[in-house]
Amino acid sequence: MYATIRFGLEIYGIAQSWRYEQKYIEHIENDHTLVPSLYIFSEDDTITDPALVERVVAKRKAYLTSQGLPADVMLETWKITDPSLHVCHYARYPIEYQKKIKDFLQRQGLIP
Repeated sequence: MYATIRFGLEIYGIAQSWRYEQKYIEHIENDHTLVPSLYIFSEDDTITDPALVERVVAKRKAYLTSQGLPADVMLETWKITDPSLHVCHYARYPIEYQKKIKDFLQRQGLIP
């Protein structure tokens, strides 16, 4: 009986986690924040699906364009094609990472 209860709780936990993940994905896909954004991600990320990032960026660009805003200026991506684990891009590519951030902030007029 204990094993059945434990298994049921594990399944419930997975289902709850999946529901929260789905709500989070819906939230970021429909984000109408009007701020510049730089998305840095890699093809081999095992935690965040790169296709999801690309879908979010496409939806945000469409929304910004519908508001008459320069989507290609406000939203940028850096898709790393070489192996780079989730949130390890700075450790793997520190010089390129710093340059991407600096260039993006300069284009936004946030730093000289």
